[in-house]
Amino acid sequence: MSLPAGCEADRYNPFRPDVCDDPYPVLARAREEAPVFFHPGMNTWFLTRYEDLDAATRDTATFSSVQTKSLPSPTLKALADLFPGDFPYQVASLVNSDPPEHGRLRNRFHRLFTARAVASWEPVVRAVVDDLIDGFADRGRADLVEVFCRPLAPWVTAAIFNMPEGSASLITTFVDSWARLHDPSLPADEIARHGRRLRDYHDLLTDSVRDRLARPRGDLLTRIVQACGDEAEGALGEQQTLAVVTAFLLGGIEPPAHMVANAVHALFGHPDTMRRVRHDRGLIPAVVEETLRHRSPVLGLSRVTTRAVRVRGVEIPAGAVVQLMWASGNHDEGRFPDARTFDVDRRDARRHLSFGAGAHYCIGAGLARLEGRVALERLLDRLPALRPDPDGAVEFDRRPGMSGPARMDTVWEVRR
Repeated sequence: MSLPAGCEADRYNPFRPDVCDDPYPVLARAREEAPVFFHPGMNTWFLTRYEDLDAATRDTATFSSVQTKSLPSPTLKALADLFPGDFPYQVASLVNSDPPEHGRLRNRFHRLFTARAVASWEPVVRAVVDDLIDGFADRGRADLVEVFCRPLAPWVTAAIFNMPEGSASLITTFVDSWARLHDPSLPADEIARHGRRLRDYHDLLTDSVRDRLARPRGDLLTRIVQACGDEAEGALGEQQTLAVVTAFLLGGIEPPAHMVANAVHALFGHPDTMRRVRHDRGLIPAVVEETLRHRSPVLGLSRVTTRAVRVRGVEIPAGAVVQLMWASGNHDEGRFPDARTFDVDRRDARRHLSFGAGAHYCIGAGLARLEGRVALERLLDRLPALRPDPDGAVEFDRRPGMSGPARMDTVWEVRR
């Protein structure tokens, strides 16, 4: 997505391609000089301070999620031939609904993601992590993002959902295409190409959902489908069921990849901490939390105002798109002293905003934390002396809103 430049607000724009490697100095300038600012080129307001972000994230009556996941209208028209009925990913789900509808949806699934449920998935996550590492451990060098971080969450999701072989690849291409279809400047041939990917994923998911209805089993997908059909809560139709399952997939694929890559990158940059973690695996949960605070995988999410609202003396009109820059709040010195420092001894790192807050707090946060912990444990256990490749490179994701390495060349000692 190309972002317009040349306006005063662009100096605070964290989505500028030239600041993707490290958007935090720009965000720090915004917190100090313009904690609430409007970018006319994007027709978007930005909130940057922790206190304001926490309040806005919890105030779903004013900062609505309902209209935040729509594709551009020309794109929807271009996809009409591939989806002759209603487009299946625009109906209400957890990420694009507000209370009370959001609560009715969330109540169905909350019990599926309890601490006990998440703990029961650890053997599955551990097996997936080891399978991935088996595929490259004997090489001694690799782009860790490509061979491990990026495929981790799709493989875990496909395993926990008990989906057919090859599903992880389809899930990955769907997530990538869904992100790219939000670009209003995408050419028609690219819309068609990515639309076909969405269609392939839609066919897989439709078949999987119908299979669980006909032949229930003990996997997470069956439990989600059964929750969608709960008559006591009001049974959901097939399209909304597909949208709900997709919401779980979208939220649980990209962020864990960046979370793990960011954690490894942070440990590379802090050798003393790396040495401590190598000798004490009990520090790994703290590494995960501080990573989420220090470099949030997603810079923030958008909301739409339902009424005019005043924040720090600035009036934001009704119907405005507002970017809640959680990553900026995570670096607010008023909330996290010495915020630029990566510190695994930070006692309140878990107060970060990377999973949101309030009604929309990420329902899959426990699974993400589990993936991060197990991934770091097994990488350190199985790749001795894991370190940056001195002849390699680190490149950061330049898609607006994402934050983490897109490439990270690494080396390690191969056990013979």
